[in-house]
Amino acid sequence: MSTFELPKSIEPLKFCQKAGRGGQSILSGQLDVGQNLAIGELLEGPDKPNHSVVVQAELIFGQDQMGFSMVTGELHTQIKLRCQRCLGLFDYPMDIQLSLSPVSSEKELESLPDYIEPLVLQPDGSLLVSNWLAEELHLALPMVPKHENREMCELTLPKGVTLE
Repeated sequence: MSTFELPKSIEPLKFCQKAGRGGQSILSGQLDVGQNLAIGELLEGPDKPNHSVVVQAELIFGQDQMGFSMVTGELHTQIKLRCQRCLGLFDYPMDIQLSLSPVSSEKELESLPDYIEPLVLQPDGSLLVSNWLAEELHLALPMVPKHENREMCELTLPKGVTLE
């Protein structure tokens, strides 16, 4: 993936229209979205409000066979979460697949088939990239973050007490 910084704002529909049906425009790079994540104690805790979460992104703009504008691609990052079993911190890798159709009006939203997820833009057709990527991370977070294996937990139990 690229180490170029993604722009702060883009106009996805213009990228899609420029690519045309069957073509594609690719935007890849990274962006720190830590300021936009508001997940409190799931992360490093309230004592570290300005943490860095750098997302590597490859965004592909184009149109599908039906002529709908589409944004597909991948997001990759790793964040520190607080295990809800032992309350220790652990690294949580995130690899997210995207497949969305940008829309800038309610009429466009209503015209999308049920199987296509919308990417809602500002009324002027723009999109703040850091807000969007942070929202995608929020959606991909586990409901209850915890170490993959109990053996990795830093929990110290009193003698004779075990976890089931």
